Amino acid sequence: MARTTTPAAAAAATAPSAAAPADSAEQKTKPAEKDTTVTIYPLRTYQDGGEIRRKGGAGYAVTKAQAQQLVARGLASETAPKAKE
Repeated sequence: MARTTTPAAAAAATAPSAAAPADSAEQKTKPAEKDTTVTIYPLRTYQDGGEIRRKGGAGYAVTKAQAQQLVARGLASETAPKAKE
């Protein structure tokens, strides 16, 4: 006697294995995202992405390309400013 399966049963049987590659793909992209972002610190007050970044304010994460642009304009630094004594 031959086994017959419904399309829904066949899909359910393959669903866990299909989800595994998607999860591994997400895990591969997360380290890459981490490598493409850097923390910068505002040296002057400016608006970035609709938010006001204040001189001496907290550092925030941006892409390397955006960080290079802000550093080139003299608006931000990739090193934390030293506290005033």
